[in-house]
Amino acid sequence: MDNYYELIANIICEIARIIVTLRYCSIFMKQKHKSKIKYLVMGAVAVVTIAAYWVFHNMWINLMITLTGIYAATLFYKGSIKKKILLSILIYVISALMDLIAAFIVVDNPSAENQNMTSSFLSVILLLISVIILEKIYAVRAEESRMREELRDQHWIYLLLLSVTSICAMLIIVHDTSIRKGSMLSIITVFVVVNFIVYGLYITMEDRYMKMIENQNLKNQLSIYDRQIQLNIDNEKQIRTLKHDMKHHLRELYGFASNHEDDKIQEYISQMIDSVSIDKMISTSGNTGIDGIINYMCAIAKNKLIEIEVTVTIPDNLKVNAYDFNIILGNLLENAIEASEKIENPYIKFSMNYTANCIFICIENKFSGEIKDNGKFLSLKGKVHGLGMESVKTIVEKYNGTFDCNYNNEIFIVKVSLLI
Repeated sequence: MDNYYELIANIICEIARIIVTLRYCSIFMKQKHKSKIKYLVMGAVAVVTIAAYWVFHNMWINLMITLTGIYAATLFYKGSIKKKILLSILIYVISALMDLIAAFIVVDNPSAENQNMTSSFLSVILLLISVIILEKIYAVRAEESRMREELRDQHWIYLLLLSVTSICAMLIIVHDTSIRKGSMLSIITVFVVVNFIVYGLYITMEDRYMKMIENQNLKNQLSIYDRQIQLNIDNEKQIRTLKHDMKHHLRELYGFASNHEDDKIQEYISQMIDSVSIDKMISTSGNTGIDGIINYMCAIAKNKLIEIEVTVTIPDNLKVNAYDFNIILGNLLENAIEASEKIENPYIKFSMNYTANCIFICIENKFSGEIKDNGKFLSLKGKVHGLGMESVKTIVEKYNGTFDCNYNNEIFIVKVSLLI
């Protein structure tokens, strides 16, 4: 019966290790594609690993099989062979260290029959904690947005507290000599399952939060397009009205001209100009996506009485990802507008050029106040600009571009280049 309990414990621990290993791989590599084959292969790896442990009881055989199983997990992620081998060795070393730590912690366990089982489960929890810490250090996948990283900063500590609490509870329980081996297996299994369920819920929460942020960005993009379309409709309506009444205006002007009444001609033309107030589209490159974003932000600057100078020279047929450029232009122009809002004689200079498959963006604005605090940019409102900048940098990296900030006593300049 004791062997039966130990076998169950080994199966549970091995499955937990595989789950943690897959999560570890996702820190440094991007998953190729979602496939049920991955779970079938890793299930087979778990069976082989457990069978080898029970049949051979040989350290070197177990080592080789474990390393092979870890490497099998990396095959479902993108990366070079050298990188996968290195990561496989590193996670094995981490796992081995956690085994040693767990064994050291339970070495004085009064109940010797529960020592191995407790050590195995404790090792899994410690391995999970290690991966959580690694995720925090390496900020997980590069494509995650600033909001996802912000969420992680706020809540990742709760996972560690849960795991530490579980370890403390396990150590208290394991020193109770009255608990039988079967009961110990049930208790520790519950602890492990709860840790993994909470961790899974945390990841799901992050994913759903990211979907919410993406939906909000899409709504902002639709708002930009809506304003651009409405601007075109209003201008077109005024032009049609002008065309409809043009024959009447020309008849009146012809009468003034026949009588050589130049002053009345000038006055009448002036009245015509005043009656037609066509909203000016500052960016008129012809590229609907880019023009919409820039004109939207320029309208905000105009409402805040900020002088803005715009130069956009890009092909009207240039295909760009509106979502990405909404993040780049929206964040940079929003920061420039906020910095200029309470400055005397504020101005913003914006330029965007396209040359040899590269887009170059430069934004220059006046600013006042403190610039940096622990390496992050501050706004006049005291809020951290670093989050917006990090979001821009993420998109810039996606396009293999460059991001540069310079400033002096009065002028702040941001330069971005993107490979299209």
